[in-house]
Amino acid sequence: MVANPYEPPTTATQTDVVGPVRLMSWSTVRFILTVGLVGAIIGACCGWIIGVFAPDYYQTIFNSAGRPGFNPVSFGLSLGAMQGFAAGTALGTLLAVLQAWFEDRRFNRQHH
Repeated sequence: MVANPYEPPTTATQTDVVGPVRLMSWSTVRFILTVGLVGAIIGACCGWIIGVFAPDYYQTIFNSAGRPGFNPVSFGLSLGAMQGFAAGTALGTLLAVLQAWFEDRRFNRQHH
């Protein structure tokens, strides 16, 4: 008798086992965004400190910063928040990939 190809197998074989790697689950996305938010807060604080205690720094780095009406504190806050968010999401993504890689290695070691 020939087995029905449309029926699922009754027992799982060694090649049918699927690992626990879930790189793009909602918890991973939430983790990456949380690390990005923490990075944005830290970056905004650093930008605020530079804007308050060393306002000439932005005027030397950026040419348009010397114009009238330039506010180094708000510029530092926004620039620090953007750079901090970018660095935080990059770090969160790296940590998520490393976690998935370690979980995959651990799973493969246990099942092979």
